Amino acid sequence: MPLKLDNIKQQGLTLVEVLGALVILALLSTSIMMMFTTSGVWIAHAGKQTIAGDYATSLVEVIKSYSSDLVELPPDFEVIDTNNSDQLFRFVLASGKPAIQMQAPPGMGAIIRIVRYDDTACYDSNGDGNKDINIKFNDNLFQVIVTINWVEAGRDKTLQMVTIVGAR
Repeated sequence: MPLKLDNIKQQGLTLVEVLGALVILALLSTSIMMMFTTSGVWIAHAGKQTIAGDYATSLVEVIKSYSSDLVELPPDFEVIDTNNSDQLFRFVLASGKPAIQMQAPPGMGAIIRIVRYDDTACYDSNGDGNKDINIKFNDNLFQVIVTINWVEAGRDKTLQMVTIVGAR
């Protein structure tokens, strides 16, 4: 008596079904891995920006602590860290004063620019839109611009911090 295949229940998956499931799984896992890679790049970039911001803040705080020396500077003072390999940034704010030395993060350079800040206040005394009263304050405000440069993934990156410092 011949065996009838109609009565046999088939169990399991066909090869086409298994291959289809593997293709779907591969597509999903590829997109998930791309998300992890992208977020890893973003996290690394954010970490470098945080280090650069901390370095710029440290430089501004050092300049604030030497603010009494700012009045001796020329009107447009700039100092550039040209040697990134030694991880030290040395600069002098006033002649005859000791050099200031800061620990620099690896691969980051800094530019400090200090200019006298125009602290003239202009007022409109009679409300006609013309500023007819100019008051010059003590001439002791300075704009401090700190620029941090580094290379990340083959691209030049820059962070700039600008603040106003009063000379004591």
